[in-house]
Amino acid sequence: SVFVIGNDVVEFVILLNIAVISPVISIFGIASNIINIIVFARHGFKDSVNVSLVALAVSDVCSLVPLLWLSVVLNPAFSAVPFVRLEVQYLTASWPHTCFARITSWVTAYIMLERCLCIIKPLTVRTIITPRRVRCIMGFIFAAGVAVVCPTYATAWLGWRFSPADNRTLLGLVNRPGSKDVIKATVFFNNTLSPLASFVVVGVCLIIIVSKLKEKAKWREASVGGTNLKKISGNDRKAIKMLAALSVMFITSVAPNIGLVVWYICDKEFTLDGAYRNLFNTLFTCTYVLEASNSSFGVVVYFTMNARYRATFMNILGLGRK
Repeated sequence: SVFVIGNDVVEFVILLNIAVISPVISIFGIASNIINIIVFARHGFKDSVNVSLVALAVSDVCSLVPLLWLSVVLNPAFSAVPFVRLEVQYLTASWPHTCFARITSWVTAYIMLERCLCIIKPLTVRTIITPRRVRCIMGFIFAAGVAVVCPTYATAWLGWRFSPADNRTLLGLVNRPGSKDVIKATVFFNNTLSPLASFVVVGVCLIIIVSKLKEKAKWREASVGGTNLKKISGNDRKAIKMLAALSVMFITSVAPNIGLVVWYICDKEFTLDGAYRNLFNTLFTCTYVLEASNSSFGVVVYFTMNARYRATFMNILGLGRK
């Protein structure tokens, strides 16, 4: 079959993605998100936006740490350790990463929704969306994100079992009867329904934001003089560019994963232990790189497109103006 690839190809791609690319991106992402937390904390939590941006940075850190662990588990240097590497990483790295990656998706969706509402009904939203309420919303998103992966851990765990191929006892995945159906349903929700829904929210909000800003630009063009128009239009353009950049990063990281999970749901051989397991493992490690990038490079967007963030960032590093 064209979907069957050799073990040597799998080992190379996994080594490249998991042992080289992902760790580098993850270390950068963890450091940059810690800086994000410090920056937005310094800006203060009286602004509800800073509450959600700190929550986004926290979820990004929590999604990147399992990827570092994944690079350890799948590193060939630890091949002598008595465990089935792909099975151990499934519960100790893949699912924790997926859990917080989905939390990141919904925090991103909330941020876009809040910005969208602020543009449509600015005065009304400011009275409804308070920092305290945003903290409650963020708490709910985190709690719900953790809760929806619990069925996986209730039906599968790590245990010792004898491997005839290796002629020794190895630590690997142990499933309860019927666990595959539970896991498949959990995977479908976490890797298809949840990211697809957040994907739609982000996309729709971005379209509304751009269209509303264009409407305001036309109104200003008819209402104000040419001197102020450039400044106002410039601010609008910066807002559009920043939101568009964050949205494109998010969409790029989510779309391939949705496609792979649809394949997983439709094809019984495209699983962790199916006939196409090598392709399964290879492609999913590629999605980890995309998700790691989404969680890591927000700092670049903030730094290049937000003057206040840039000034605080430089002060933290001791490079600000004296």
